[in-house]
Amino acid sequence: MLLGDLCGAVYLDEKFDYTIRTLVGEKVYDQLDVEVQTKLFENDWEFAANRKYGGSI
Repeated sequence: MLLGDLCGAVYLDEKFDYTIRTLVGEKVYDQLDVEVQTKLFENDWEFAANRKYGGSI
């Protein structure tokens, strides 16, 4: 993995977090248990959508 690859991944991670916060609402998202947020990020993003993503940020 090149350094640039990591930077791009960070931007995708941030955009995913922003998108989820927008969809469910900031207040609701912030009230989610940290463990639930972590599982959402790991299961739905890291191991599913992120690996299939081929578009722009």
